[in-house]
Amino acid sequence: MPDRHHLHNRNGVWYYRRRVPDTLIKSFGKSLIQHSLNTTSLQDAKRLRNALDIQYDLEFEALRTSSQTLSDSASDPSANTPARLSIDEVRRRVAAYVDEQVQKFDQRYLNDPAGSLGELREIRSDKQAQLQDLSDPEHPDQHLWVHQAYSRVFPEGHSFDGITETGVAEMIRRSLVSIISRELAILRDDFGTSSGPATSPSKLRTEVTFGRLASEYVENVRETAKLNRRRPQWAEKVAAQAKLLVEVIGADTPIQAVDYDAGRKLQRVLARLPAHREKRYPGEPYERAIELAAKDNRHVLTPTSQAAYLDDFRNIMQLALKKQLIASNPAEDLRPLTRDPRSPADKRRPFTPDQIRQFFSSSFYARWHPESKEPYLAKDRDWRFWLPLLMALTGMRPGEICQMQAGDIRRSSTGVWYAYVEPTDDDAFGPVKKIKTSHSRRSFPIHPQLIEVGFLDFVEGRRKDGDKALLFAGLKPSRRGYYSDYPCRRFRETFLKQGLELEPGQTLYSFRHSFRDALRRIDAPSDVLSALGGWSEGTKVSDGYGDPKDADYLAKFVAKIHYPGLKLGFRYSQPAPTLA
Repeated sequence: MPDRHHLHNRNGVWYYRRRVPDTLIKSFGKSLIQHSLNTTSLQDAKRLRNALDIQYDLEFEALRTSSQTLSDSASDPSANTPARLSIDEVRRRVAAYVDEQVQKFDQRYLNDPAGSLGELREIRSDKQAQLQDLSDPEHPDQHLWVHQAYSRVFPEGHSFDGITETGVAEMIRRSLVSIISRELAILRDDFGTSSGPATSPSKLRTEVTFGRLASEYVENVRETAKLNRRRPQWAEKVAAQAKLLVEVIGADTPIQAVDYDAGRKLQRVLARLPAHREKRYPGEPYERAIELAAKDNRHVLTPTSQAAYLDDFRNIMQLALKKQLIASNPAEDLRPLTRDPRSPADKRRPFTPDQIRQFFSSSFYARWHPESKEPYLAKDRDWRFWLPLLMALTGMRPGEICQMQAGDIRRSSTGVWYAYVEPTDDDAFGPVKKIKTSHSRRSFPIHPQLIEVGFLDFVEGRRKDGDKALLFAGLKPSRRGYYSDYPCRRFRETFLKQGLELEPGQTLYSFRHSFRDALRRIDAPSDVLSALGGWSEGTKVSDGYGDPKDADYLAKFVAKIHYPGLKLGFRYSQPAPTLA
């Protein structure tokens, strides 16, 4: 006969069902125990049933003992009642229990240590699993473990002053977390954490918290950014993201208690968190910000932004793994819950050849025709003229273009003119350039059409102020440190709309995406595509042949880049000198 005692199946789901003994119904409060085991597996249901049987057996026995004690007390008024314990005495007993259990484990491990690295990892993994189970309020065994420890700490039974029974039970649960955390410390040879009596409530927590490790991660990022001359905004963005992670996970949460469920909670929060939360709802907790954003119908974080937060969460937990604080990374496979409905192509929409022709035939460029009677003389004339042309004919990013200096335009030994994008060597010699990725450092031959419209003449004019002179002298770095912020905003808000009819998803960066399409039209090899556009195409066998960043090698491909039907009938010219 199948072993299905106390088990009941309803619609494929197993339930625990057990009658309360008649003599205990009044004190227990009900006659039938019945609740779902949340599983369709009979094997799992049996395991959960066995744990619940032990749990309720202990509860029934405790009720019988209590009933007998009351009966004895009623027949013998002189019987002593258990003393009421103060909260300080409760803490002392719990701390002593923690120390006793840790010392027992330490003694056992001294006499019988792990025989191999694999065995050590297995022991650590088991301890880590126990920690996660103790952090799960719905785990079926948690109540049993707490009850067993409670019986050992208070074997004679007690009432309490200054703390409730629930509070004592929570203190016991934390003591179990502390015991396992200190046992893990012993397994890591971290005796600074595992030694010493747990004589205060703070000792009931693990030494390493999520907040502490997140701070260490942010400092590592800042140090890396400084050493590798990466823009500080990158590190500050990571710091801001880590701040939210700490808010959601909890600064004081033991790192060993951060499990997969914590990651799922973070996923759900990120899927609902409003974009620009600090700007929209300054000072509001994330829960309140989510509530307000839903009422205001605000946009939430994009899947890309959600992924950035999850990447930082994964990196923090990976740091814990490297420090041997946890046995595995629970964030390893976490991805955003929401998916971007747009295809990669829709997110990077280039301009069509017709739009390219339309823009460079607009009224602005018409004012640069030699016969124009109304030349453009505003202060933004230089960068407004060159920025779209350089993006369309070099594929460079706005930030790379706007930070260029006169000395960045060079000539090879064979006479090929090229732009050389690189970080400056010394901060003392001028403004520090900001390169987005290591793939961005490249040589780019100057397209023949750029030479035809006067780019080299423009550069020579700026070179009079020295090789360190910015090509676009009127630009100043923004608060974020970018020379391109103001030009990008002006093109986004005004100049693009004046020059062509934009389609959804098109921005100033569409010139760069159009350049990539132009490379494909000439069947440029992958190494050329990577070198000319600064895009990382992944390592390929052919990448080992020659130097794909050599201007002479790339010049023949640059000469082939074209936009069908595009004819530039204008030319850059310096403004006429003002007569005194």
